[in-house]
Amino acid sequence: MKIDRQFLINVNPLNSLFGRIFLGFWATVLILIGITILFTYQFNKLNKVQNPDKNNLTVLETLHSEFERMKKSNLVWQIKQLQRTTKAYKIILKDLNTGEFIHDRKLPEGLDLNDLNLLMLEPSPLKIRVNNYLIVGPKLVIRNNQAYQLVFVTKLSPRAGFFYALAQVPVWLQISICLFLTSISCWFIARTITRPILKLRKSTQIFALGNLSHRLEVDQYRNDELGYLANDFNIMAEKLESLIELHKRLLANVSHELRTPLTRLELSLAIALKKPTDCSLQLQRIEVELHKLDNMLSNVLKLARLESDAMSLDRSEFNLSNLILDICYSASIEAQDKSIKIQQQIETEIICYADVILINSAIENILRNAIKYTPPHSKIDVELSQSNEFFKVTILDSGNGLNEEELERIFLPFYRTETSRATGSDGTGLGLAIAQKAIQKHQGFITATNQQGSGLKVMITLPKSENTLAE
Repeated sequence: MKIDRQFLINVNPLNSLFGRIFLGFWATVLILIGITILFTYQFNKLNKVQNPDKNNLTVLETLHSEFERMKKSNLVWQIKQLQRTTKAYKIILKDLNTGEFIHDRKLPEGLDLNDLNLLMLEPSPLKIRVNNYLIVGPKLVIRNNQAYQLVFVTKLSPRAGFFYALAQVPVWLQISICLFLTSISCWFIARTITRPILKLRKSTQIFALGNLSHRLEVDQYRNDELGYLANDFNIMAEKLESLIELHKRLLANVSHELRTPLTRLELSLAIALKKPTDCSLQLQRIEVELHKLDNMLSNVLKLARLESDAMSLDRSEFNLSNLILDICYSASIEAQDKSIKIQQQIETEIICYADVILINSAIENILRNAIKYTPPHSKIDVELSQSNEFFKVTILDSGNGLNEEELERIFLPFYRTETSRATGSDGTGLGLAIAQKAIQKHQGFITATNQQGSGLKVMITLPKSENTLAE
């Protein structure tokens, strides 16, 4: 039967992150367990016979003293008494003349007389482990001119007994237990690591299918790298969604704004074709509409470049004070048509290091917007100042201001206020959006607020740290 190659790839654990983490942990744990077992086995072989510790010697000395002190007592009776009052589980005496072992009952199961005989031959006390018991001795006891060798037996602790019983389990069963226990722990570790990655993969697939509002659920208590990755994914998704929505809205607005001048062009062209001998007025209208189209498309392209992260600033040193004075002078011609006075309060000799074209465009757009919505026979205040950290350009008109909803939206592309739509203004709603993007490119910001008793106040704030020659 031919096995599908893709099936082999899928079942191979090394082809998945989970499988590699799991097998890596498991192999590491098994190697450590194997080394530990090897060394433990070797040490156990060496340590089966040991020197007695201080407590063992104390018990042995106590028993020796008691046997020599009570020389007339019956040995078996005395053994029973001492077993009740000391830590000795069993006390065993060997008569050196007859070789007979003396104890209260039969020896504990598992104790071999051969082991006791070998221990009795030692010149100094030792401690040996036999099954679940420790035997300590020998110690020479003299009673009534009769020599005995004394040893005592203690039980191993339950924990030591457990490990001893475990050691008696067949090797294949020991290996199976190790494999089972380590596989559970390694599976849990690998699962903990890969589960959020699988959730992230699923979220990216949902996002790729077009569900831009989908977000990855983030455990608020997870503060490791995977938690940071999940947060970064949500931030990325948020930005992508906003950018795509912005471009959709931009496309829709461009289509809408193009329709009106194209309709006028089509109408003017139709009239001119009907009266080819008297079409100068229609040709003038066509020229005006073409200029509007050219201006709008130019602003759209400018906004698109400003929104692009790839755009770099063409910084240079220039006199910001003089730049604003020039902008005010150019705008004053348009302002004079409405008898609007531009009052200037410009701090002199302010040197800025920025993209002069973008800064000029931003300030000019805001000032011309103020002229457009300021009623005739009024004034506009233009102010330039600086602090230790910022340059500030303030433009205050004498209009009616805006409501709260309009204040939040006036910097959106193609947004036009109710006033501009009602008065039939020929603006496209791109001027303030371009101004905002230009200032943001310099790490600055624009704010618009209603000034009580005056009108709309627009403030441009540019950080000096982003505009110094040191940069």
